Amino acid sequence: MRADFDFDVVRNISAIERLKCGLLRDISLLFEATLPHADSAGDEKEILADALLNIYQLADKMNISYERLDEAAAKAIKIHDKKLFSRLTREGD
Repeated sequence: MRADFDFDVVRNISAIERLKCGLLRDISLLFEATLPHADSAGDEKEILADALLNIYQLADKMNISYERLDEAAAKAIKIHDKKLFSRLTREGD
């Protein structure tokens, strides 16, 4: 039984590392796509979608539910929006 558990842990670690590499690849592709005169210009939407998929798969492997991830993202967006609104109102003075 212990060998099966050890194998599952190793397999899960391997999957997490693979997903992290995929996320880094997506970020690299996004930088490349946004360079002036890039051949991949216009692919940003697909690249971001792939990155988002990698994030959700990574969260799943890390035992973070999609609901908890969505809640954390919503909270981060609210914080960002408050900071942006505060900055914009200060600049308008």
